[in-house]
Amino acid sequence: MTLTAVATRDPVAPSVTPDQMDLIRRTIAQGATDDELKLYLFDCARQGVHPLDKLVHFTKRSGKYTPITSIDFMRIRAADTGEMAGSDDPVFYNFNENAEPIPYPVSATVTVYRLTQGQRFSYTATARWSEYKPETNDFMWRKMPHTMLGKCAEALALRKGFPRQLAGLYAKEELDQSDGPKIETTVHGVEAPKLIEHPPGRDTQPAAPPVPRAPLSPAAATGETRGPSQPSGAAPPAAAALAAGTVRIAKVDATKTKNPKVTKYLITTSTGETYSTIKDKAAKLAEECQAKGLAVRIAGTQTRWGLDLENLEVAEFPAEFPDDEPPF
Repeated sequence: MTLTAVATRDPVAPSVTPDQMDLIRRTIAQGATDDELKLYLFDCARQGVHPLDKLVHFTKRSGKYTPITSIDFMRIRAADTGEMAGSDDPVFYNFNENAEPIPYPVSATVTVYRLTQGQRFSYTATARWSEYKPETNDFMWRKMPHTMLGKCAEALALRKGFPRQLAGLYAKEELDQSDGPKIETTVHGVEAPKLIEHPPGRDTQPAAPPVPRAPLSPAAATGETRGPSQPSGAAPPAAAALAAGTVRIAKVDATKTKNPKVTKYLITTSTGETYSTIKDKAAKLAEECQAKGLAVRIAGTQTRWGLDLENLEVAEFPAEFPDDEPPF
């Protein structure tokens, strides 16, 4: 077997003239000591950018120099290796200690993939709301809580997967909370309940159903969150008996495709719609929800071939599970 080497492009550092150095000191690196300026120039050179490009920013956090950038730039650096093999959308856990849906995420989990010697490896990281949400200057965190926490989780995962390229480099959203973890008291005008602490041994695992899901709206948070579990194989209850916007899974069928490595799943709900997906994790979640009789929120995109599954999230937990431990 012949292995083909993947060519990678090492960033080339643009030169900095004396005039530019003086401008950098007076503008984008004001207050930098000589050592801090050397570190900043080294970080820019390592990333192959000129300081005046403003792609890597000089900042001080708790009196120490800390370089920051955007999540887009971190994605670019990962892609430049030629080994970036995709990433999953953030998986959000949107429930409080009583398993009630809330309008902001308790945690976000992201997985990125990297090719190493021809094999695809995954790198997963979780960011928690209590550790990243700033107490002040939090307009964007209130406006787009899922987007902000998702960026933090993705930055963590990218650094795990590409440590040499991204070592010491942080996305801006990661440092909004620079004085240590604090818990916000209200979000969207709703008082924030006590957040769930993840059970021991599960810190590196997604605390939410392992499929991408859309942000949970405040309106959806008023729905019923608990209900009796349903034996496997029992007929799903009528949709009218469920909370608004939720259904139960009636059946999950697996079908073969032209690609022998890909299985297509057809997920039928209690209201008669059938959604198709090729994601094994989504199908497994649907099967577990069917077996336990759990209500779900499901969304899809209409195509000429039918409904393609976009989002699937658990809307209630069965009573036999304790409140401090999610069932999935």
